[in-house]
Amino acid sequence: MKKIKVGQVLFTKDGRKIGNAVVQRIFHRTYRQQQGFESTLLLYEVRTDVGNTVNFTKQEILDWFHLTRENGRAIYRRNKSA
Repeated sequence: MKKIKVGQVLFTKDGRKIGNAVVQRIFHRTYRQQQGFESTLLLYEVRTDVGNTVNFTKQEILDWFHLTRENGRAIYRRNKSA
């Protein structure tokens, strides 16, 4: 399966639903379920070209976006001072 990195550019598969985006951070979220069970989910925080922030699972990213090449040329580096 393809690896998704922070700063990776995501090209939309359907521009009518969501625009192009950049992965901003990767984090785990723990949910409490019934009877004391917990489940942890790996989420990707994505910022779209319009400026909206959305949390996706890996499968949702693969369903909604085309991943860029992993040769480093299509990785967006954020300016730390901004």
